[in-house]
Amino acid sequence: MKIAVVLSESEYFSPTHGGACSIWVSEVYYYLKDMYQVTIYVSPHKNEFDSFDIVYIHNYKYLKMFKKILPKKIFRKLKSLYNLSAAKHIGTNNYDVVHIHNRPEYVYNMRKYNPNIKIILHMHNDHLIKYSSKELYKICSLVDVIVGCSKYITSNIIKAAPEFKSKCYTVYNGVNLKTFNKIPIKEQYNFPIILFVGRIVKQKGLHILIQAFKEVLEMYPSAQLYIVGTAKATSRFKKNSYLKYLEAMSADIKDNLSFIGSVPNKSLATYYSIADVFVCPSIWEEPFGMVITEAMACECAIVASKTGGIPEVVGNAGILVDPNNVDALKSALIRILCNSRQKTTYGSMARKRAEDLFRWENIAKNFDILL
Repeated sequence: MKIAVVLSESEYFSPTHGGACSIWVSEVYYYLKDMYQVTIYVSPHKNEFDSFDIVYIHNYKYLKMFKKILPKKIFRKLKSLYNLSAAKHIGTNNYDVVHIHNRPEYVYNMRKYNPNIKIILHMHNDHLIKYSSKELYKICSLVDVIVGCSKYITSNIIKAAPEFKSKCYTVYNGVNLKTFNKIPIKEQYNFPIILFVGRIVKQKGLHILIQAFKEVLEMYPSAQLYIVGTAKATSRFKKNSYLKYLEAMSADIKDNLSFIGSVPNKSLATYYSIADVFVCPSIWEEPFGMVITEAMACECAIVASKTGGIPEVVGNAGILVDPNNVDALKSALIRILCNSRQKTTYGSMARKRAEDLFRWENIAKNFDILL
């Protein structure tokens, strides 16, 4: 069987620069590429997974130069040249299956130039249900399988398009249990460490976490909050406004808070291993939360928002709190920090849950059934 995997025009197929889609594809197809002939379609930028057959779609690389000078509508139309090129190339190479990630709009050209191919549309977010009813119906009609990264995503698609329920499946994201494994170095840090990993954007709820952390400091004055991740700059010389806001609101606790910046994937296990608590304080409907599975695999005690697909990931192996609730978040953090036995128990439960549900080999088997 020949499978074409189409990543979005802006996705880096890279362990350091790529997002959840890139990691999912590299991990799952690692287990499937010996059974099937797999080709990855991607833009030619910062692609570091070299053990795959890759086709580069070059035109988007040059189109990006016009992004800031063209009206959005015109740029969106030009951007469609990426998926048009991919669809045509796939149509001339006799693939059996095309696996499209996170881009429902690619389906139109893909079906036009590949009338008999099996199309799998894989959603890592809720963009599909934001289409008009007419467009949603047409897209769902053109595909053979719709995959959601969580039951939360899949159930929302079914609610929006119940007539296509039989096409909808859930296949979770996963975690590499070898890369993310507890390192015995915590004893070198004799102070409480609270850890956040992710993009520095408002929907991740860092302002809520910092407010809660200030109250935690009243009981644990030596505690440290490590924030791992980057904020997208508004320009080459202008710092992201949300990051500036966070820095201003945390100025009075600057000795207890560190903005670490970007950390290579292979080094993240060190941060998870020294943390007493990993926090995911999202205030939006998080589709899944792959960083949570990484922290779980490293035996972190988890505190996370009860929103989106997060409860499916955490289960009973951590503490769930209402989003946007400073008091609830503070109480959960203190509950972990003041009880070392409970912290260890949550960490062990988290690792077991990661092994049982989110092992990439099992995710690959679950997806293989849909091919």
